[in-house]
Amino acid sequence: MGLINNPNKKKDPLDRGHEIKPKEEFTIEDLQETKQEQSDTDGKKPLVKSDVDRVTFYSNVRINNHLKNMLEAIAITGNSKSQKESIEKALNYYLDSFSTGERAAINAAIETLEKRDVKQKSKK
Repeated sequence: MGLINNPNKKKDPLDRGHEIKPKEEFTIEDLQETKQEQSDTDGKKPLVKSDVDRVTFYSNVRINNHLKNMLEAIAITGNSKSQKESIEKALNYYLDSFSTGERAAINAAIETLEKRDVKQKSKK
């Protein structure tokens, strides 16, 4: 029964400092007006899904623990900022080793895959 009436529950154990409030408040209407003003003064046409030629999103690749450990070791020793950057560097070195013809074929395949990604993401 003693745990039900816990005295620590009534006070906040964390010092959260002073209450933070914005300098100015705004409404949805203010945002819509600002957007309208920008489109009027911008003179550019708005970006449409069909205008996008490249998208970036996260994807998973299954690798074994040895490859993961190598990538992590490269990042830990400061040779790259992250495991992702380690992969990018390794791929760039590998792609630079191909001949001009091989590189052109790989670039064509990459372009095709990028277009596929744009199509898939534009459907959503």
